Amino acid sequence: MAVITISRQLGSLGDEFGHEIADALGYKCFDKDWIEKRILALGFDKKKLKYYDETKVKFFDSIRRERDQYMYYLMTAIYEAASTNNCVIIGRGSFLMLSDVINHFSLRFVAEPELRIKRIMEKMNCSEKEAKKIIRKDDHGRWAFHKTFFHYDLNNPAKFHMILNTGLINGQEAANFVAAGIKKAAIQKIEEQGMARVHELLLSQRITNYLIFIAEIPINDFHVILKGKTITLYGLTDYSATVEKAKTLLRAEFSDYEIISKINCVQDAKTK
Repeated sequence: MAVITISRQLGSLGDEFGHEIADALGYKCFDKDWIEKRILALGFDKKKLKYYDETKVKFFDSIRRERDQYMYYLMTAIYEAASTNNCVIIGRGSFLMLSDVINHFSLRFVAEPELRIKRIMEKMNCSEKEAKKIIRKDDHGRWAFHKTFFHYDLNNPAKFHMILNTGLINGQEAANFVAAGIKKAAIQKIEEQGMARVHELLLSQRITNYLIFIAEIPINDFHVILKGKTITLYGLTDYSATVEKAKTLLRAEFSDYEIISKINCVQDAKTK
């Protein structure tokens, strides 16, 4: 039927509501723990995960290879989750990664500051001052995470199908409300188109991971766009020979696809 993504403020109970929605629909729920485990299973260093996972990325980290590795593995995990269909995915910019998937529905959970503070005080057994500090740091971290990796202002509501205030609606009401809307909107043709796009996104990311981490092709800012039977490569490298090597590897695996390169070759350009 659908792929649902959840974005949430700390203290809005978005994680809890996400699980309740999944239960109401009979969907799988892919939460923080599942996503982190999958990123680690793909090969990311556990000690470094805390520096990238829904937090502010330090400037000197933003130019490191590990930043791209984290992002590539995160995208792989999200696309793998979405490919199961009938699922709820919580956090990690998933609503942006799946924004062009036709059977994707993005939800954001918010709450009034006073209620968020009260909930954090109760959950973490801390003072009001400490709760405010925790929320302020988390809000900034999530905003910076989305700005760094997706160039998106998390305060902009444009990418959300629905924003729910958990001070005005409880978990069961939200779950029933969303479930009814999803069931009404479910159309088999739309679902098939959506899943076809998810599989394109997942294959694109697996191609990226293969060329960068297994074949170790030296291309910066590398990404792949797959549409139908066309694979288009983007990025920046020194020489055209590097591009030809990447295309040769792909032709061996995808002989029935057209391989197009839009990679910029810096050194070749200088010698012209």
